[in-house]
Amino acid sequence: CDVNKDTVLAGLGGGVLLGVVHSFTTGPVAGVFLGLFFAAGIILCLHAFARSKTIIDQVRLPESTLLPGEKVLLSKPANLIIDLKEFKLDKFAFGDFLWAVGLKNKESLGGAIHLTNYRVLFRTHRFNRIRGLTSIFLPTIDRVENRTVMFLRKLAVATESANVCFVVSDVDDVVFQIVAAAELLDEAAV
Repeated sequence: CDVNKDTVLAGLGGGVLLGVVHSFTTGPVAGVFLGLFFAAGIILCLHAFARSKTIIDQVRLPESTLLPGEKVLLSKPANLIIDLKEFKLDKFAFGDFLWAVGLKNKESLGGAIHLTNYRVLFRTHRFNRIRGLTSIFLPTIDRVENRTVMFLRKLAVATESANVCFVVSDVDDVVFQIVAAAELLDEAAV
């Protein structure tokens, strides 16, 4: 079973938080037990969801999405962080608690990030309130940065007209690969 470290950290963080909350009503011993139980449940659910055939099929890039000569270099599960006001969305059920993970007034759309020899693309799965495809052409990128804060693995991609943030594992590797793909594209254009 190949549960990645970010899934484990998310599960442990959620389990600790729920355990602390329950310790006030059930006592510290029961709180610790419930926290571990919740952590294990969160880890298993996240792992099963992200690895399900349904989700993998939904976030895969169809050939029709690719431009002539475009090849996929990297694909990995990720989230796209959006601003609720920009999309005229109300907070959802647990929106008041997202400040704890650096997502105050934001929402995280599940899907996959794809790097091609021309673009950075993000495709959502259907279990989001906003669905679709985001496309950033490599020559338009001004900066790519690791903006990780504690457990939140953030990748920031800045263009002249937009700042786009993703949550993705192995941020430094993704930054390196985007920069390398952009440099190869620049060399090919010369």
